[in-house]
Amino acid sequence: MSATDAASRSRSLRATDLGDVLLIDPYLVNAHQKMVDYLLRLEPDRFLSGFATNAGLTPTAEGPYGGWERTSGTRFQGHFFGHYVSALSQAYAGSTQDAEKARLLAKLTTAVNGLKFAQAAYATKDPANAGYVSPFPVDLLPHGGDGLLVPFYNLHKVLAGLLAAFQRAPEPVAATALEVASHFGTWLERWAGRQADPAALLQTEYGGMNEALYELFGITKDPDHKRAAEYFDEVGLFEQLAAGNDVLNGKHANTTIPKLVGALKRYTVLTEAPDLSAMLTQAEKDDLGTYRMAAERFWQIVVDDHTYANGGNSRGEHFHAVGTLHERATNGETTGYGENSTVEGCNEYNMLKLSRALFRVDPDVKYADYYEWAYLNSILASQNPETGMMTYFQPQTAGYAKVFGREFDEFWCDHGTATESFTKLGDSIYFIDEKSIYVNMFRSTVLSSTEHNLRLEQTADVPNDETMTISVSALDAGAVAPGTTLLLRVPSWVAGTPTLVVNGQPEDISALHHDGYLAFEVAAGDEIIYTLPAKVAVDDATENPNWVAFTYGPVLLATELSRKNVDSTYTSGVLVRMSVADKTLGNNLRVDDAARWKRDIEANLLRIENGENANGVETMRFSLERVDAASADLVFEPYYSLYDARYATYMTLVEPDSPQRS
Repeated sequence: MSATDAASRSRSLRATDLGDVLLIDPYLVNAHQKMVDYLLRLEPDRFLSGFATNAGLTPTAEGPYGGWERTSGTRFQGHFFGHYVSALSQAYAGSTQDAEKARLLAKLTTAVNGLKFAQAAYATKDPANAGYVSPFPVDLLPHGGDGLLVPFYNLHKVLAGLLAAFQRAPEPVAATALEVASHFGTWLERWAGRQADPAALLQTEYGGMNEALYELFGITKDPDHKRAAEYFDEVGLFEQLAAGNDVLNGKHANTTIPKLVGALKRYTVLTEAPDLSAMLTQAEKDDLGTYRMAAERFWQIVVDDHTYANGGNSRGEHFHAVGTLHERATNGETTGYGENSTVEGCNEYNMLKLSRALFRVDPDVKYADYYEWAYLNSILASQNPETGMMTYFQPQTAGYAKVFGREFDEFWCDHGTATESFTKLGDSIYFIDEKSIYVNMFRSTVLSSTEHNLRLEQTADVPNDETMTISVSALDAGAVAPGTTLLLRVPSWVAGTPTLVVNGQPEDISALHHDGYLAFEVAAGDEIIYTLPAKVAVDDATENPNWVAFTYGPVLLATELSRKNVDSTYTSGVLVRMSVADKTLGNNLRVDDAARWKRDIEANLLRIENGENANGVETMRFSLERVDAASADLVFEPYYSLYDARYATYMTLVEPDSPQRS
């Protein structure tokens, strides 16, 4: 695909708006609603307390929140509030209940107006920094101090929240949000330009500041906002990654991933809009391909060499050397950020953000495959479906439990990204362009597309049920737009060949297959039956081929080991509660021949009748064959549905007379 073709595709292909996708799937509906209910229990005025104080105003709330949002001690003040504004905006856009929508908008209005008042007051207090809006003093930039950590990381979340409000809130809230964001972007360009060494901004974690500022520039077309974004571009890193070099060992994962999201945002913003492209020098135009290539190759490096079986990455918040995934996850360190600190939630939030953006640029099915994988097995797995609370880490070695954050006094970074993840569960199920509807995931939903005059109702519970159905109708009871093409993803995990029946007639799959999708035109009244058979498989992709995880189609399986002292935790990092190990629990599977047992996995891991797990939730279930008696008693279920238990996602295959290690 040429650069011109890619830019054209990127301009036209987009994810659907949140309000255009109605969730029907019971698991997703519950997950979303639990998060909305939580957002409505939070008070924006308490988050705004620090912003008001810093601007010389009297806070209206009784007192600020604690945890990472506290006003003294080690803290990340403002970060969660920014996520909260984004999540409120997304929840408002996706809500179909008038009363709920009104309550969400009221809180969003308070949040945005509070930022406007604080920004205006601060401009009077400190005219040289007019536009600055923050809960902490400007002299703590760029590296923090007095207990405050990573100030630009925190400010990025606030800026991103303002942009989310601009994109999704009604007037006048949207206009106010853009006004505050624009003033902030202008202040930042001027502040950075006054620094003796602007490159110092790159020496600490700054979140997706480049991404948000390029987004702002795409809206305002203000050159100051472009220049502000460029201060946060780590061009040397981009060039190394674009060359295909894995330079990730030792890098902080959640610092690094957003940098590449920002690199791709520069590429898309500056190639999609001709008027913005005209503002570039020829050298800048020539360099745009490097930004895109860096994002693409970074994504591939992470997915291929730094990712666990649930789609997550990192240990102790960092990437490590290739070929050390097993070592890092099972090294026996049970204090601090030890072996239990694999799969940090923020990373998967950002990897899905990157995957979504890459798919828009190049709708390669591999991005959709990964999105589904991490969405099901990392994002959904991070939430307690009873309380709605979320994890920080997800241990991938046996004997630990998921630890869920508390509602009002922790506010971890992963707590913040999760508020966004669970208020946008429908945002990448479908993608559309002028003629096409891409169906990327198979969950019961209803899509409404006014530009195609189309209503698409998908009924699916894949892979629990291998058959999904789609009913096509026109929004106005007339005709679907002529030439509307449906593209059904053919996932990499499908067992054999899928089948397709349209209006009772079997279709020739080979004639419809196009770049990982089945493509065919649809009309009002069409009834489509798409069958995607799944099978069990072994994931043994780490440096230890006998440390294995099991999947069924796109779903990672796990087994419950114990419910003893499941709530036992200790604190590490900044108020992060970590699961305490139970080393009496093992994950050894005794088999005669490990290689042969894996090769014959379809005979050795059998799907049995669905049943209730220990939480009373009905799930798919699987049992093992040709293993020792203790292992034969284990029951595997989808990892995302397992909580309040010590578990194992990976098992260790042990042959007779081989060294034993759990």
